Amino acid sequence: MTINLQIDEVLVQEALALSNQQTESDVVEQALREYVQRCQ
Repeated sequence: MTINLQIDEVLVQEALALSNQQTESDVVEQALREYVQRCQ
């Protein structure tokens, strides 16, 4: 699925540097997975 989002670039780059993910899309997907898991 392709979604066009406006996200703070500095925040995305910081998350990318802290994660073991390789792409910005992977970082966002991982963050969403963790959010859903916490909310369940």
